[in-house]
Amino acid sequence: MARPELVELSDAATERVVTHLEASGLRCECCGAADFTIGSALPMGFLFLDEDDDAYLVALTCRNGGCGRPRTGLRLAGADFLAAADS
Repeated sequence: MARPELVELSDAATERVVTHLEASGLRCECCGAADFTIGSALPMGFLFLDEDDDAYLVALTCRNGGCGRPRTGLRLAGADFLAAADS
């Protein structure tokens, strides 16, 4: 079921998220892997008063099949990964 509050990422937006992941050196907290599947983005600004209006949480899933806690997220500003055509 599609969730209307989620933003599906274009291929270009997904590549920009990958660039941020590589630059940040983010690793899975559970198993230490650095390979993630990029999911949808959730706008955070309307959910939390202390978040910027442009804040998003991008869903990440660890690709290590043996990972005990494969789901995490990356907080990014929309301007960092969404182009005008993506939003």
